[in-house]
Amino acid sequence: MLGWSNGGSTVLSVIGRKTALKGGVAFYPGCQFYADQPRWHPRVPLAIEMGAADNWTDPQPCETIAARWPDAITLTLYSGAYHDFDWPNLPLTLRTGLASSKDKTGQAYVGTNPAARDKAVAQTLAQFRRWFGQE
Repeated sequence: MLGWSNGGSTVLSVIGRKTALKGGVAFYPGCQFYADQPRWHPRVPLAIEMGAADNWTDPQPCETIAARWPDAITLTLYSGAYHDFDWPNLPLTLRTGLASSKDKTGQAYVGTNPAARDKAVAQTLAQFRRWFGQE
């Protein structure tokens, strides 16, 4: 299962309930709900790909769940990368009027980080090959 942002949060929800999946990859998900739920745990392997500078979706709760479940969750934080770091050719832009942001201002940066994008895509493809026995 694969998802981005809110879709990434959906990945966390599903893998907390279903075991029929090989695993999940969540790009910059909101992890706070899961960090606050001591009974939630991933039932299959989970990879989280996130910008360390993401100020729309706070990386800290994802760090919390990754530390809680180190055998099941792999968290990769990309230095200098913001939300949507993996979108191709998206200029760094300040978005305003957001319903939520890390600092509660309703503002956050989005934009491509080419190095982080390349690494995240490569890691995701490698993960899928491992899960599906093609490596």
